[in-house]
Amino acid sequence: MKQKITRFITTLSLIVALMLPSSCSDEYLDVVDPNVLDPSVFPVKLSDFEMLMNDLYGRLRVGFYNSENGYKIPMLLSHDIDCGYTGSNFFEYSLVQLNADLGTVNTYYTNFYQHIAKINDFLVNLRKYEAPPTEAARIKTMEAEARFLRAFNYFHLINLYAEDPVHSAADMNKKGVVLWVDEKPTSISEATKARSTQGEVWNQIFADLDAAVDGLKDLTAKIHGQEPRIDQWAVKTLLAKSYMFTREFGKAVTVLEDIIDKSGKKLVPFEIYSNMFNGWNKYNDESIFEINAARDRQVNSQVTGPVLTWQRFVGPTYINSAGRDDINGNANFFITDANIPRFGFDDSPWGYKTADIFPRTDTRDNRTGVVNPAYAAYSFDVRTDLSKRVDPRLYINALQPFIDTMKLENTASSRPSGWLLIYKSRQEGLSNEEIIRAWPSRKGNNLETRWQNNNSINHYVFRLADVYLLYAEALIESGGSQVDALEYINKIKRRAYDQPVDVQAATYTYKDGSPITGIGDYISLTDRTNSLDPTDHLATDPLKYERWAELNQEGWWWYDVRRWDIGQQEVDYYKRVNVDVLVFNRLGYYSLPIPTSEIDANPAVEQNRPY
Repeated sequence: MKQKITRFITTLSLIVALMLPSSCSDEYLDVVDPNVLDPSVFPVKLSDFEMLMNDLYGRLRVGFYNSENGYKIPMLLSHDIDCGYTGSNFFEYSLVQLNADLGTVNTYYTNFYQHIAKINDFLVNLRKYEAPPTEAARIKTMEAEARFLRAFNYFHLINLYAEDPVHSAADMNKKGVVLWVDEKPTSISEATKARSTQGEVWNQIFADLDAAVDGLKDLTAKIHGQEPRIDQWAVKTLLAKSYMFTREFGKAVTVLEDIIDKSGKKLVPFEIYSNMFNGWNKYNDESIFEINAARDRQVNSQVTGPVLTWQRFVGPTYINSAGRDDINGNANFFITDANIPRFGFDDSPWGYKTADIFPRTDTRDNRTGVVNPAYAAYSFDVRTDLSKRVDPRLYINALQPFIDTMKLENTASSRPSGWLLIYKSRQEGLSNEEIIRAWPSRKGNNLETRWQNNNSINHYVFRLADVYLLYAEALIESGGSQVDALEYINKIKRRAYDQPVDVQAATYTYKDGSPITGIGDYISLTDRTNSLDPTDHLATDPLKYERWAELNQEGWWWYDVRRWDIGQQEVDYYKRVNVDVLVFNRLGYYSLPIPTSEIDANPAVEQNRPY
């Protein structure tokens, strides 16, 4: 009986316990992530927002200018560079034959939208912040910075993933990209969103840039005196580009004239220009906006710290002290072969074979090699005799195997001076000895520092040379002065030949005053350029040639090819890249595929054709 009573009391107690109100309320369902700051404590003061703004700038190194998953994509698509690596996520871009499951397609797309999400969150919190009057001016410029960065991300997204370039008003109704502006989805349904039209995306870009101009227009110096930050001229340059890309040429003219007349920027002289892409002469008079990099000697990391790692991919190949070809980095990329004659260099008498231009008595020891005397004589002659019509910018963009040298810190060399002879860019899975030129890149490369996973070479985003060429194009397209258009094209050519940029000249001169026979200003918008191939569409188009030669390996040529719809002409010229022949298919040629992971997560998103 006692056992029955005990069991009854136990059961009753359990029932009562379940029926009684718990000491824990429904709040026990709330889960707090100890790794996330509570919004009630961060961001709540101006210094918090300054910290977040630093992060927003830092994320520029993760998007378009991310060396691993970003910068290489437009460079390979445009054939500024080619790849000697046959692994996935490389050669597909050089062939312009992509698929939606490529890891880099997914990472590239995701990085842009992660940056935009951070910007949107920043702007939402900034507008909630009750700033004292003493902080009002800084809050205004902060919003301007954030809105520029959002526009910058959408500018790249729409030029990479939109359905088609804008060639007419009708194209504004075609599919753009998914547009997130200040929203913060709180449910799965809210996170499902279709692609906006191109017109809607461009309108948001213009709205952000107009607001950014307004927020920065009264500043007379960089924010906090920090050169890597934007100012009104960086914003206006992107605004002008956006007008160009949407074919509003008259509006572009007005903005570009404002930059040219009032920014105080000027083309730097050739001696600065020739070395400003190798870690020297940062933030010079020509620079409008740069992605900053600072080498951290304590952290040899590809991702840690304020670093850029592009040099890892384009690191030159050289002959080491043991006579073998060695690399200062990974040497994944080199100058696309057809670019060498497009700059005007004619090696047809000798061909590409290493055995013909650098014969060795022992092929296992490159120290036994001797440069073909006739090839060497021509190679050195065209650098000093500019009448030979080799564009001097070839040697700003490329290093010539068996001719050029480099000197690396703490690197042994068989050469008495310690200088290392450049060799053909190393290949992985392909042979470069017999079939290609394989000139390593010079632009964006360390020329005297032993490679580290991080380096201090900045990326130029905007510079005045780009503005001049955009202005020339805008004048041509808007029916403006063709004379002025040609003059601004010639300013760029004059600087390349180390001439006074504002002095018209039918014949250029050397420093001693002697003439450079046959070399002078373009006399028309269809004058002959340096390209050796008369069938090259750039051979009689100075504007396009100058944009190609001047901005080579700076990430812009693919966007130019796309907006001008000259993909077929480029394929006709290049014909092949290292791994295979090129094929032009207009359907989908100018658009990256939307990643499969995005389609799976957001079924409202339509894939680009033909993917």
